[in-house]
Amino acid sequence: MAFVPDAGLAPLIELARAEPGVTTVPLSTEEEGVAMCCGAWLGGLIWFAETIPQAPPEPGSADARRPTDAIVVLTGGSERLIAGLELLAAGQAKKLFVSGVYHTVDVRELLKLSRLAPGELECCIVLGYAADNTAGNAAETADWMRAEHFSSLRLVTANYHMRRSLLEFHDALPEVTLIAHPVVPPSVKVADWWQFHGTTTLIVNEYNKYLLALARVSLLSLLGTSAVYELRVQARNDVSRTRAASVNTACGRDASIAAAT
Repeated sequence: MAFVPDAGLAPLIELARAEPGVTTVPLSTEEEGVAMCCGAWLGGLIWFAETIPQAPPEPGSADARRPTDAIVVLTGGSERLIAGLELLAAGQAKKLFVSGVYHTVDVRELLKLSRLAPGELECCIVLGYAADNTAGNAAETADWMRAEHFSSLRLVTANYHMRRSLLEFHDALPEVTLIAHPVVPPSVKVADWWQFHGTTTLIVNEYNKYLLALARVSLLSLLGTSAVYELRVQARNDVSRTRAASVNTACGRDASIAAAT
């Protein structure tokens, strides 16, 4: 953490200095800090883009062979759902949890949307309706994993989204073993990302979101366990209110239809 000495920030600076995983760098001027931040941002962007997985785990690798209690798919593309269903069909987990599903979609409809006929897998699929972002996916999954008493999961999401997802899931589920299963969308050209405007924009946006998530998780770690607990309780309450609002909206719509008929 780079900083210009400031009496008003002294308590925060001392907290950062006391944290074993944080390196502090005192600066002489604000301009020096701006230049350092710009250089660090650009270097981090290159590192972020160059370390995006370009393929799922090799079939013969240890991660690919290792079964988990659950498979968790984060919505955002049909490729993710198909990959999760294939892993479930291959016996890689007991259950498949799909987080962030629109509240009017059920399991059979989701299977049809993925161009798969409902069958034996239907009983092993659970849908989560509350999450609307990656932090919400992690909180929703954490509640479900603990209710099921599961201790390991295979996380399925897009390759460019994987690093931020793992950060959020490690923070929400520190006791759970996570195995990454990145899906490679055909429209994302990771190999030569800087040559494609759409891919460059996507990666820059995802990198900035990752930095914000990393800053939030790191700050909560500095603040201590009690603050983290209070914010997580608040996040779970927000998820519960969102779920209740979705149910009430659906019930109200059904009542209106019934009254009209």
